[in-house]
Amino acid sequence: MELSQNLHDLLSLRAELVLTGVILLLLTIELFSKGNKILLRAVSLTGIGLVLIILFGDSNTSMKLFTGSNGVPLMSIDPLGTFVKIIASISALFTVLFMGINREDATMEKREGEFVVLLLCTVLGVFFLSSSYDLILLYAGFELLSISSYALSGYYKRSLQSSEASLKYLVYGAASSAIMIYGISILYGLTGTTNIFIIQAILGSGAVSGALLLMSVVFILAGVAFKISAFPFHFWTPDVYEGAPTHFTAYLSVASKIGGFILLLRLILDLFFRKGFNSDVLQPISSLPWNDILIFISIGSMTIGNLIALWQRNVKRLLAYSSIAHAGYLLAGIAALNSAGMVAVLVYFAFYLLMNLGAFLVVILIKNEINSEMLEDYNGIGSKLPLYAITLSIFLISLTGLPPTAGFIGKFYILMALINADQVLLAFFLFLNSVISLYYYVRVMKHLFISKPEKEQGPVTQNVYGGVLTLVLAVPTIIFGIFFTPIIKFAEAALKFYLP
Repeated sequence: MELSQNLHDLLSLRAELVLTGVILLLLTIELFSKGNKILLRAVSLTGIGLVLIILFGDSNTSMKLFTGSNGVPLMSIDPLGTFVKIIASISALFTVLFMGINREDATMEKREGEFVVLLLCTVLGVFFLSSSYDLILLYAGFELLSISSYALSGYYKRSLQSSEASLKYLVYGAASSAIMIYGISILYGLTGTTNIFIIQAILGSGAVSGALLLMSVVFILAGVAFKISAFPFHFWTPDVYEGAPTHFTAYLSVASKIGGFILLLRLILDLFFRKGFNSDVLQPISSLPWNDILIFISIGSMTIGNLIALWQRNVKRLLAYSSIAHAGYLLAGIAALNSAGMVAVLVYFAFYLLMNLGAFLVVILIKNEINSEMLEDYNGIGSKLPLYAITLSIFLISLTGLPPTAGFIGKFYILMALINADQVLLAFFLFLNSVISLYYYVRVMKHLFISKPEKEQGPVTQNVYGGVLTLVLAVPTIIFGIFFTPIIKFAEAALKFYLP
């Protein structure tokens, strides 16, 4: 009976099984038909598309999986996890589409199979993070996402910069993983279990408290902060973003964050706080200074990220520091510790997917034409590549949080959640940092449309395929800035088992 139930639960993980099958199929194709990029991309896109169909079908499904005799599940399918899986899958879909554009490394085409396999392994890691209720399984998903990302960051073997980026990512990542697993081991030692629900019950009874519990939480949060590029574990981000393949950088900026944030949301919503909201406010089950910790990381991330971005001349490094700042904005929504803040975080992520992927896509397209990512080489691009310049401006305006773009809606909802929670200081820093970010985003637009070229530029052309992709991302960025209700409802549905 138990074997039959476990088999049924395993088959319920349809998206994970399909994704695993696609990975194995791609490995087979790479083995017997090496270099057939059309077949590789077709299988990849078809597989991801099938996974998305399954996920949208499961968006309202709630199911406990691998439940033991004590009635406690190891995994589950729920709307929140499905929401995160959809974001990760869409990010991977666009990354595969970007592969046909990026001309950074001529050897890339010969090894596309390896790239896509590793890419889908990172997606599978996010899926495990989204579905697991056991700290060991969560850590396994965390490592699958991390290790695949290390390899992808150094994928340009002939590039010293790419190899350096991968090495730095590996060293920082190994250290943060070690710290995180040490925190998990302390929590296991205190409670005698790794299941989130059982740990929550033990902590709720007051049987465990004190310095060791605080140490465990801080160590686990250190691993999460590394994954989302948050202060003070953000040091790897600029070098990795600059040295990695740009289409992977675009993916990493979204998928790595969503993976880290789903882990953080699980810890907050299902482990260290009472299940659901009481009078619209999350109630901690211990006396840990959650509010102070989250505010410190949030303010540090958005302030450090934006201030250092002011001095950047390389567009990819500028977007890297911008990514650190956006981790701070997202953490601000969680720090509100109310239902509005949690909904705002999911809404912001949905919009961040569009504007950040779009910004990196245009960086790829412009580099294809001018072979540079430096701001001074963007001078006059607006007159030669108008579609690229206009769409990049739309994405940057949205990243700033100005109307009528989707980024404004996401940031506005976070700000309102903070005000409703009386987090005036954090709301002030969010507003102040948005103003600071306006300067360096507008500076990019100044180079595109106003500054004159410092040297004679060769002939450039706009790629039709690339132009269509930019519009696919830019148009929704504008539309959702006006008609945003469907995304709000989608985010609320993802949290329906937690909302009051």
